[in-house]
Amino acid sequence: VLFAYPGKTLHGSGELIFWELKLFGDSADHGYFLEVILPALEEAGYTLEPRWNRPNRLWGRFDIHAIYVAHGSQWEPIVVDGKLDLRPRPTSHQWMEGWACDLAAQQMFNVPTRLSWLSPFDLRTHLPEGIASDRRPKTDTPISSKEIPGLQDLLDALLYRVHHLTKASTNVLDILGSEEKSLLLRVLQDTKLKSSMHNLRAVSRYQSGRWGGTQVFDTIPAPIVPYLELASILHIGRQTHLGCGTFVLSRSI
Repeated sequence: VLFAYPGKTLHGSGELIFWELKLFGDSADHGYFLEVILPALEEAGYTLEPRWNRPNRLWGRFDIHAIYVAHGSQWEPIVVDGKLDLRPRPTSHQWMEGWACDLAAQQMFNVPTRLSWLSPFDLRTHLPEGIASDRRPKTDTPISSKEIPGLQDLLDALLYRVHHLTKASTNVLDILGSEEKSLLLRVLQDTKLKSSMHNLRAVSRYQSGRWGGTQVFDTIPAPIVPYLELASILHIGRQTHLGCGTFVLSRSI
């Protein structure tokens, strides 16, 4: 996944551009990053490839200032001021260390109800057949009521995503312990909640994805909050490799 942080789309000389690279499956290896991806990024920074060499384009005109690796909720540096430190040995599992997965016992006032999409999403794969058209809506067109993703749609998209990332030959729910699996299945059966409010609209045709905006739910069951947070990390729906399908959860004001 290549995920550029939302915000400015135009930058001047000397400005920092923040973005995330997420590696999954067999590619989630620090050696692969150092030997393949980092050299490619460095070359893209100074090589003016003729087919990409256009005025005011990024390619061939940037330096790598810093690189950080996720370790739980912290970011640990491996490149600082353009200098690579070869001593750190990040693992493919350290991003989840210390991650609080048991939110079921939290007070209800701590459970989020607002979902803000940080990047456009396209969940047509997980909607009933015939609901969503392949025709791209005009920019700023409101989403149809049938295409508004509910909690069930988000969880289904997560299960689909995990299934393909893990290349599991069996139901991905079997990865869970019996108690946790039973709890999730019960919530999946009961959770058919749609947004009580939203401002979802079609994004520009120059963007990947389909819809953007925020959704507000009357309630989000506490047991599924960790799964929604996982969905935001993994990205869900179509064009995830371009950063589509991630969001943040927060309390409504």
